Amino acid sequence: MSSPETVLELIRKWAADHEIEMPSDINQTFDGSGFDSIHSVELAIFLEEKLGIPVDETVIWEKATFAALAQHLADRAGAPNPNDGKGPAGKDQLIGDAADW
Repeated sequence: MSSPETVLELIRKWAADHEIEMPSDINQTFDGSGFDSIHSVELAIFLEEKLGIPVDETVIWEKATFAALAQHLADRAGAPNPNDGKGPAGKDQLIGDAADW
């Protein structure tokens, strides 16, 4: 489970490793902070690996600010994954009947 602060620390680490200055105002936009499309792809991959959830690079532009992205990803990281292979009531979902193959 991640908090927005944990996500922000991950972003700070990534930015420092890439020699990008992260603003002290977390309500600053990524665009206004000098992030470009290459940064968004690299940051999304980094956050996906660290948080263990899918992170599309477009979410960085959709959420626009550091604070909004951190809250969004923290909420997603704490939520159950709907694609974990479980059907209703947590039961394993069948892929198909062997006779159908």
